[in-house]
Parts: sequence; structure tokens; C-alpha cells
Amino acid sequence: MQGFELKTGFSCNKVISGLKLPVCCHKAFLIIAYLTFFCSGFAHAHSIVGKSEKNILIIFAQSPSTPAYRLLIEGIRQKLDDEYGTGYNLHSEYLELEHYPKDAYPQERFNIYNQKYKSIKLDLLICVGVDIASTIKKHADSYLLKLPVVTIDYDLSRYGMKYDLAPNDKTALVSLKLNLGRTLHLAMDLFPRATNVYFICGVAKSDSLFLLMSQQEAAKIKHNKKVIFFTDISMDEVLKKVRNLQANSIVMLSSFVMDSRKLPYYNYESFRLISKACNVPVFAYTDMGFGEGAIGGYILSFRKAAETAGKAAVYILNGGNPRLVKVTESDFYEYLFDLRQLKHWNIENSPAIPEGSKIMYKDTDFLDVYKWQILAVMLFIILESILIVYLFRINRRQKEIMNQKAEAEFLYRKIIREERLHRMSELTASLSHELNQPLTATIYNTQAVKRRINSENPDLDKINDILDHIIKDNKRAGGIISSIRSLMKLESREKENMNLNNVIHDTVRLCFPDINQHHVSVDISVPEKPVFVSGDRIQLQQVLLNFISNANNAMLKTTSGERRITITLKEDENWAIVSVSDTGPGIDEKIKDRIFNPFITSGQNGFGIGLALSRTIIENHGGKIFASNLPGGGAEFSFSLKVKNT
Repeated sequence: MQGFELKTGFSCNKVISGLKLPVCCHKAFLIIAYLTFFCSGFAHAHSIVGKSEKNILIIFAQSPSTPAYRLLIEGIRQKLDDEYGTGYNLHSEYLELEHYPKDAYPQERFNIYNQKYKSIKLDLLICVGVDIASTIKKHADSYLLKLPVVTIDYDLSRYGMKYDLAPNDKTALVSLKLNLGRTLHLAMDLFPRATNVYFICGVAKSDSLFLLMSQQEAAKIKHNKKVIFFTDISMDEVLKKVRNLQANSIVMLSSFVMDSRKLPYYNYESFRLISKACNVPVFAYTDMGFGEGAIGGYILSFRKAAETAGKAAVYILNGGNPRLVKVTESDFYEYLFDLRQLKHWNIENSPAIPEGSKIMYKDTDFLDVYKWQILAVMLFIILESILIVYLFRINRRQKEIMNQKAEAEFLYRKIIREERLHRMSELTASLSHELNQPLTATIYNTQAVKRRINSENPDLDKINDILDHIIKDNKRAGGIISSIRSLMKLESREKENMNLNNVIHDTVRLCFPDINQHHVSVDISVPEKPVFVSGDRIQLQQVLLNFISNANNAMLKTTSGERRITITLKEDENWAIVSVSDTGPGIDEKIKDRIFNPFITSGQNGFGIGLALSRTIIENHGGKIFASNLPGGGAEFSFSLKVKNT
């Protein structure tokens, strides 16, 4: 079965292919990609929420400059990104084993890694490179050896080279079983007239490994073919030789990481230089040189190997058993060909090309390939244009509505102010009596001070007490006037922490003369301790004033019975509830459900704005307002506010 397999029957596979397109094609494709990104971004972000952060250590056998490592780490990271998003940490270390003789890696250098990761809770160890498992087992501390492991290494058993691939019994093996013979025989099938086979290898350790395998495969070639090896020479000498190779020849370029002068080369660079200079077909064994001049063949794909390792890593991190991971040859090998090279050597229609091979770098008609995407973009542009026109019209209509709303709000605020003035006109007569008391007391106290000052032995302490009374009476009168002026203002003030007990007493004091004039008694029941809320004192006074005034006016309609207003304040969990009840006729059932709507009133002289304004004030304070008829007669109006902890 093709794909990454588990013994449990789990299977998944992903085919990676690509096209080289002109710059303009890429730009158009990016537009589509951006649209897709915005549609899928939030879903992807949501899918990674709640997953614990993972810590993965990946140890490479050779130096960071090894070209295959970049492909491997990118492929593994992509799978981790798909599964965990940013919810993981990938730590990378490079042992650089190529600088040391076999089995002579210094313990003191590995101890650096042992110490570095001792304090990090690792979830997975990934080992990458030739015979890296033996170095890990020999030098790693026990906490590293107890981790689940994914090993990415060559399986060279086909060529008689065996070594341990598993650092422990919790290892998932992504063993890349090399098969150079398939590409070699495929090359000879594509060019059956070829009589010379040239093998080119560098002198690095990895180059020498491919050289040994190439020598074994060369020994199997028929005797009518001539085999020539170019190795242990400089890149300049290689380029000089391949410019003038004999006709009917093919070149097998396995690996060329370093030349005889110890000059390093990336495989991409080596293939590009050699293929460009070579006058005969060039074949590669891996995808490290594919696309740089090699025809292709049965290619070891490090991209596919990385994808397979990434799947295994995710499976293990999610609780899977490493020993159930089973990798097949199709997980890292594929028949891959460069169409440009096939055409160059006139073999694009050769029957020797295996069925199902992946042909890359095709000449494509952009309009034909992306016609549906182009139609989608055009449709999107048309719909977007329609939407812009529609939004423009909506915006213009919205401005008209906003202007109408502003005018309506201005009229509403004027009505609110008129309602306040109406309330104040009702209280004017009684307030004059309320102001008369502190003013009269001030006159009497002032005359008393003058008499004591003119006496032979003035009592200074007594004079000081009288002056304190004068100040107190003046403050009282000033407070009454300030309350009246504030209630008559149109604007509101910043919220403050206030004691509801004081607000209730101040409001009752403000309207008490009018209540007393109509022979109405007032009972106030509040807790002994202060009850603090956050709000606008004047606005809350206005709500209470509306409640008390409505209760007073309601009882004027009764001709018998006691006229009593009861004001209570109580706490229910974190809420302060203020209630004003009366002994009047109660709320008319016809308007009971609409009592807090604007312009709903049972009075003859009212605007029907007071209770609607009270509801707005209380809701702006984050509270609730409600009204009900009492079982024994009368009505009760209440509001609740969140208690402010001080």
C-alpha cells in the first residue's frame, strides 16, 4: 500500500507536485491564495486552541550545511504546524560527525547537549543521519534514551552494510532503503544505445557511501557496457572531463558534496555545474539535484521522507505507539522526470518511462490551467463592485438616518429637560419653605453673635459654636440650590462611588415640604451600614424624585385611608434594590406593561417621560427597573444596581 502506514490500519498519503510558471502567473495565483487564507485562517486558529505545548529535539548527524537537512526540517515543521500551530518548540542540534573518525565522537561535546536539555521536558527525539543511532546510544544520558524516538536514516542492507537504527525500543524507523539499481537500469532503458556509463562522486563521507553503492550496482552491468568512475578529483577536472565525453554515454551523478581539494559544494550546485557542462544525459538518485539538469529516474525524495517523518512524529506526540509505525518504499521513492530534459534528449514519449511517473516542469497554458480560478476572480470582482455600489448607497442612507436620529435625540433631550422643569415647578413652593429654615436660622445666629461680641465678657467658645451653625445652615441652603440647579441641567456627569443611603435621605429632604403639604407620611428603611454604588448622583436623585412624585400624585386621588410612602433599601447578594411604594390606587392595568415606555401616563398634566427617562438612566447604570401593584393596594416602583465594593 502506498503511503505512511501503521499496523493498526491507519493510512494517509500526500502527493507533492509543482509547476514553474511566469511571474505574472504567480501574482495571479497569490490573489487566489490570499482569498483562501482569509477564509480558512480562523478555522485553523480555532483547531489548535487547547492543545498542550510540545517540545521536540531533532539531532542531525552532520553539519547544518548538509542540503538534505533543510528539506527534512522544513517537511517535519510543516506537519507540526498543521497539527499544533505555534503550540510546539522544535530544538535542533548538529553533531558534525564528519569531522571525527568512526566511533570517536568526544563525550565532552555530547555532554553539552545532555546538560542543555536536562531541564527541558522533551516529548520526542528525532535522529537524522547515517549511523546516528549508535552515537546517541553511546553518549546520550538516560533521560534522552527513554524518550520516544523517530529515526531517519539510510537502510543499506541491500548493499551489505548494516548498523543499528534504533536508539531504544520506543523507536519509529523511517529507514530510507536505497535502491540505486532502478535508476541505473531505467537510464540504460531510456538510452539503449549507450555503451559507456560514467559514475561521478565526491570525496565527502556521504559521497563515499554513494560511491560504494554505485560500485556494487556497476558490477551488475552487462559486459557490453563500459563503466568509468570519476572520483577523487576536483570540480574543475570533472567539468573538463564531462565536456568531451564519448557519444552514446550516460552519466550517473550520485552525490558530490566535496571535491578532492576539500572545497564544499551543495548537491544543487554540483548538478547545475556538471549538467550544464556535460554533453550527454545526466541522471540523479535523489531529489537533491532534480530540476538542475538531471533527467530524473527512480528518485529518493527527501521531501516525501520528511513528510513521512512528520506524520510519525505527530502520531507519537498524540499518544501513538512508535513500534506500530511502518514505512514502505513508496513513502520516500517515486518515479520523477524533468520534461525539459526529456524533450532535450528527444525521449519524452519513450515507452521506457514507467506508467504513473510524475512529470515536472511541464509547459502549461496559464489560461487553460487556471480558467476556473480566473472565472472565480472575475466573479469576485463583479460581486465586489456590486457590493461597493450597494455599500455606497447604504452609507448615504445611513448618514441621512444619523442626521434624523441626531435631530430626534436633540428633541428628546429638550423634552427631558422640560420634564425636569415641570417637576421643579411643582416643588418650587415647597422648596421656598425648605430654604426659609436655614436662612432664618442664619439671621438669628448672626444677631446672636453680634450680641455676644458686644458684651463685656464675650464667650469665644459659644461664639465659635454659633458660627459653626451659621456655616452648616448656609451649606444646607447651598446644597438645596445646587441640587435644584443640577436637576435643571441638560447634561450628565461622570459616575462616582456614592452611598445610596445618603442619596435617599437627600432626595426625601428635597421633596419633603411638598409631601408634607399633602399630609403624606414617609417611612425610610435603609441598612445601618453604607451601601455604595457607582453612578451619577443627580441622575439617581431624578429617578427617586420621579418615583416619590408619582407616588405623591397617585395618593391625591384617594379620599380616604392613610397616605403613606415607604422607601426601602436592601441588598440581595451583589445587588442593591431601592423600592418606593404608596397606598394609592395602583397602576392602571391597561398601561401596566407599558408603564416605562415614552409618553405613557395616567396623569392629566404629565408628559409621560419621567418613567421612560428613569428606565434609560438605570439601564445606563447597568441596572434594572420594574414596577408592580401591591396585594393590599398601591403600587411599588423599584430599581436595582450592582453594589460597589469599597
